[in-house]
Amino acid sequence: MVGKVTEKLGPMFVKELNPIRDTKVIQLLVLRQCHDYAIFRTEETRELNLVTLPTSVNNHETTTRVAMLASKQKAVENRWYEQLLRTAAHDAGIKLKDNQEKCTLKDNLCQECPRCTLFGSVSTEGGRGERYNFKHRIEYSTAYSIEDYEDISELITFNAVDSNTQSTGQALGFSENVRPLANFPSIVSLISVTQEELIAYIKTLLSCKSYGAESRIKGDMVNLLLGVAAGYEEII
Repeated sequence: MVGKVTEKLGPMFVKELNPIRDTKVIQLLVLRQCHDYAIFRTEETRELNLVTLPTSVNNHETTTRVAMLASKQKAVENRWYEQLLRTAAHDAGIKLKDNQEKCTLKDNLCQECPRCTLFGSVSTEGGRGERYNFKHRIEYSTAYSIEDYEDISELITFNAVDSNTQSTGQALGFSENVRPLANFPSIVSLISVTQEELIAYIKTLLSCKSYGAESRIKGDMVNLLLGVAAGYEEII
């Protein structure tokens, strides 16, 4: 599938990286589907991120949806992209520069590796005028649930087990979760990218699976690539 996509997109790739971006944009239409309970929130109120939207283009009655913020999508895939490329480089016997080997978010960016040049990087070193900042060449849209908030929200209580009696006591609290099989359409735009960068990002997208809060025990998602569009501006 990837081979057919890259063949059709041939004219929309740049041949080499340039600090000055052109207007060639490749957009991926993605469906992010929950395969476990998930929590999408930014505050400590333990409430999901919600937004009020029209029901559809033709129906202007408002409805409440769950929002999966663009920043939360980018944060996960940013890190996984770096880990994936680092692993591939080591397996291929490619020797990374010392600063590339030590490149980490967010205060030790090398500004040379593929992650820095695609997702952007800002120099945090003072008095280093010869180092310039890379503007990101990947943009995310906030993903709103297809289903209404009331249909996919569930409160889950949690408690602790007494190690002596092996019994549970009074519930310690609760968390508001998105139920499995909730669907979040998302658009990812890649600007002035090479063919290799697109392939690496699609690999990242299809293999990345843990999103949201408490991802060590929940938040498993599957990303489905539904379509690709390209042009001299954003089309979708």
